[in-house]
Amino acid sequence: MTTPLSAGAAVRTVTRRGIALPAFPRLDSTLALLAIVLVLVGVIVLFRTFGDRAAAPGATAQPAAAAAGRAPNVVGQRLDRAIKAMRDAGFGVVAWDVAQGGTGKPCDVARQEPAAGADFGRGQRATLFYIAGKDCQKVND
Repeated sequence: MTTPLSAGAAVRTVTRRGIALPAFPRLDSTLALLAIVLVLVGVIVLFRTFGDRAAAPGATAQPAAAAAGRAPNVVGQRLDRAIKAMRDAGFGVVAWDVAQGGTGKPCDVARQEPAAGADFGRGQRATLFYIAGKDCQKVND
């Protein structure tokens, strides 16, 4: 049975005990639609939080530069002093390795990356290459 609401519109009704009531969708259909809406909202909320996260552990991307600076010139300095100078300048990680074919005094830095005077971001990685010698890697942290 249909009851006209206004011109051109009709509402399906159900008669119970002589009273005409509007017919609602079945309960299982309503619950299914509600479940779909809740899943969609959950997915949207979940993916919006991913934009705020930093790079995954192990990623090679450098941290965002909090404050930029210029790399100090540590070529010719003893390795332990050079590492301290690089850390004091704002480098987050200072790695070191033996220079291939380098000349100079043992334990002195032969080359550095980034080069002296190069711009860098605070927390960035630096690498020092030193002339091999005895006890060069004893660094006081």
